[in-house]
Amino acid sequence: MTCVGALALTALDRGLLGSAWPQMRGELHATSAQYGSLVSAFSITYALAAPLYGRLLDRYGMARIFVTCICAWTLCSVATGFAHTFRQLVLLRILLGVFEAVSLPAIGWAYAAFLPAEERPLGTALTQIGLTGGSIGAVLLAGWSAERGQWRSAFLFTGIVSAVWIIAWAVVAHRRVDERRLQQSTTPPTPLLRLLMRADTWTLIVASLFTMPIYSLWTNWTTIFLVRDRGMTPAAANLELAWLPPLCAIAGGIAGGVVATRLSRERSPQRGRFIVFASASILLPATLFAFTSHHAIMSAIGIGLSLFITLCMSVNLYAMAADLCGAENAGLMFALLTMSYGFMQTFVSPLIGRWVDRHSFTAVAIGASLLPFIATALLRSTVTHSPEP
Repeated sequence: MTCVGALALTALDRGLLGSAWPQMRGELHATSAQYGSLVSAFSITYALAAPLYGRLLDRYGMARIFVTCICAWTLCSVATGFAHTFRQLVLLRILLGVFEAVSLPAIGWAYAAFLPAEERPLGTALTQIGLTGGSIGAVLLAGWSAERGQWRSAFLFTGIVSAVWIIAWAVVAHRRVDERRLQQSTTPPTPLLRLLMRADTWTLIVASLFTMPIYSLWTNWTTIFLVRDRGMTPAAANLELAWLPPLCAIAGGIAGGVVATRLSRERSPQRGRFIVFASASILLPATLFAFTSHHAIMSAIGIGLSLFITLCMSVNLYAMAADLCGAENAGLMFALLTMSYGFMQTFVSPLIGRWVDRHSFTAVAIGASLLPFIATALLRSTVTHSPEP
């Protein structure tokens, strides 16, 4: 559970910027395009650092690496509360990306080592509970600070929360994790080049690129959408509605994990995961009804359903990665998926910002909702024909 708490901290720190942006942009005289650039600055270093952490985790375990990075990204988040220029924000988001890149590889390393194959979708569901729980915290914290006109205090508060977690990790978890890992597996990690020569590795990476844009859209832009396109105030958007989509994401992660686990008992684990993934991709475009109504509550429900379905896909995609490459490579495999997500977000975030400054979110949401069909075709052609774990 301390690992899930660490993921919640990453989501809190990175999600706070988007939730507080409607208030921040007025003080900084910034645009949606500049916000997209900040997301991109975070994402590029997040993508580049992830493979390094993946290999380090597979070789040395997570205790010291993980807690050191958490201390570093906490300082970056707190420093955001003291930023007064756009350039300062860019630098801090770059550093935040460097240190937060450890999070998903570390969690993948842990649950691949300790969970049997049929339970891995539930493990990835716990991962999403941490991420979306932190997103909810970011939304509520930003709403509370917006009511008081003090967005900077929200970033300072994250330092207090992170300090509590670090103490809990030091007292409870870090020694047990590495001791159990040493008892579980002595298989050496596969060399990176050999892993990259496998077709199923690239299938998973490319499938992630086409699955996660809708997740990136709504985890970074929900509050901005409700303020800009539905006319809500920043405080009302965060406190009344923006927490609903992350809550739906938690439910989607759990549902995707539970259904895949049950199907795995009737069929093979890989087949069960693929059935859930493909079914969810077919349902995802139906969530576009969020844009047929100008009522903010209906839009929030549509975004929530979109995230629910996306998380059903995501937890099974990451479980496939652990299955296909083995527990000894889980850190690196999760790192490669993290890298693909980071590069995707680096590219699309500035484009979203520029488009939104001139038009609306509708075309962006339509395109993002259709992309998982490509991922489904890729997984059907390659991953479902790979050997079972």
